[in-house]
Amino acid sequence: MDREEFKAVYQKKAEKHDLPEFDLLDDYFEVFDIFHSKNIPTTWMLRNIRRFISDKVWNVVNFIHNFLIPSQQSLISMEEAKMFSDAEKKEMAQLMKRLTILARKSSAIELECSADKDAGYIKEVCDTWTKIKPELQKIVDKNIERWETEKEEKEEKDESSSYYG
Repeated sequence: MDREEFKAVYQKKAEKHDLPEFDLLDDYFEVFDIFHSKNIPTTWMLRNIRRFISDKVWNVVNFIHNFLIPSQQSLISMEEAKMFSDAEKKEMAQLMKRLTILARKSSAIELECSADKDAGYIKEVCDTWTKIKPELQKIVDKNIERWETEKEEKEEKDESSSYYG
């Protein structure tokens, strides 16, 4: 099934359940590529989309969690945890809580097997994702910026302490 055929199947379900536009959903969660690459039939389209979305939400929860409670076995986690202030970590904890609630809702829906509830979840996450995307971008940008700053400071320190004797 190509992208346009997949989109047409989604559109029928979107009209029935008042779902987000396909292009927005696919931009956020790459649903067509996942269905296509894994050769998943569209029989349970909404259920599978909800599962894919929930996986991405969990990935972001874990990403944020690493800044708040770093693994002592990971030098990267330990360094990154130091990059954010307590105030920034508090904001990140609130964001993580919101995302964890969304992820847990998917687990509850998994037990019910309801297309209406799958659709409601998809709508809720797309709406939330639109709102939190700038917050996530801020975290990612700060993380990259601080790694780059740390790299530059280390290079400057190495240059200033070199002996050319």
